[in-house]
Amino acid sequence: MRLKAHILSVISTSMLRLIAEDFDIAVADKRQRKSLIDSISAARRCQPEDLLSYLGELDVKQVCEAVGLDPTGRKNALIGRLLEFATTAAGSTYAQPRSSKARPQISNQSSKRTSMTEQHPAQPQLKLGTPDNGVINVEKYEFEPIRGYPMLNWRGKRSFTSTQYYPAQLKEVYGAEVDGWRNKIFWGDNLQVMSHLLKEFRGKVDLIYVDPPFDSKIEYRKTIKAHRQNAETSYTAFEEKQYTDIWTNDEYLQFMYERAILMRELLSEDGVFCLHCDWHKSHYLRALLDEVFGVGAFQNEIVWHYYNKMQGNINRFASDHDVMLVYSKSTKFQFNKLREKREKPVQQIKRVWDKATQSLVNAKDERGKVIYINSTHKTIDDVWRLPMLQPADRVEVVGYPTQKPETLLV
Repeated sequence: MRLKAHILSVISTSMLRLIAEDFDIAVADKRQRKSLIDSISAARRCQPEDLLSYLGELDVKQVCEAVGLDPTGRKNALIGRLLEFATTAAGSTYAQPRSSKARPQISNQSSKRTSMTEQHPAQPQLKLGTPDNGVINVEKYEFEPIRGYPMLNWRGKRSFTSTQYYPAQLKEVYGAEVDGWRNKIFWGDNLQVMSHLLKEFRGKVDLIYVDPPFDSKIEYRKTIKAHRQNAETSYTAFEEKQYTDIWTNDEYLQFMYERAILMRELLSEDGVFCLHCDWHKSHYLRALLDEVFGVGAFQNEIVWHYYNKMQGNINRFASDHDVMLVYSKSTKFQFNKLREKREKPVQQIKRVWDKATQSLVNAKDERGKVIYINSTHKTIDDVWRLPMLQPADRVEVVGYPTQKPETLLV
């Protein structure tokens, strides 16, 4: 049996339908598995290396066993082994020009990285670094297996199990050096920048806070003022588009999925990951992060209530909060309780730790009466009531449309 037939035999029927759509393959009856396999098998533009990108690691191992190859190793190494076997067996390579409909992937090959979609290219101008002799030098990074059960599926979902080293453009360095580190700003696709950072910082980052696109369906613009040489006014104003936050649902989820995996790789064992989002996609992102980090790694859903937001006349309750989803890399993370002053003191029962019952109990005096105290501070919980920045603010506002206040982060 040819390699392509072995691969098709382990692919699920629903995934076969997706492959047929991705490669524009005509199928007589998409409800019938045999019809799907026959049509894909006959399609020359759909080659084994294309089909292998749709498989999980266990499926690839199964194909290796079917053709008599050693199934030990990681997915990318096994795929290379299978393609080498197919080339040897057939006396010619399976490598063919990829159809433009083929699903893009990050692989351990040294070829140019395909952008996620044609509409959103991922910095195609960034090239692989070459040493002085001009030979391409690719450093490969394979990731740890996904820790949770896949609870969320979307059209075109593909695994992201490895990446390669990319050069990155360091745009700005600022601030004082502390313990050998200075703050840095990189310019480029953050997927490639994080791939660049893996070389030095894999498993070393203690805290990651990310404020990604919210899929808010908005084009963010900024008003720019420029000098004019006339008597009417000294300035003219025009709008400049800063960025677009308009996505299809599937495109957005794949974008976030790949980057969440990379950020998990950068985290140290006692590291903590915070993702800032809102009502548009928080429900999807919670399920996505449960898959990447594992359900048990979830620590908090912090609600930021910005009470000073101005609302128009809408026929529903106003959306006056964002959320931050907090995950830990392991159970070794450090948590420091935070306290804040109350608006006015309140009388509370004093609580103490009882070693016998291993629980908090009411404190009592020598006569057995409950002890009360005047509490002036309280422990901060997972609802943070903080104002959002307003256009009239003169201290922090820099004109970035989705800028967050410093108090939220410090």
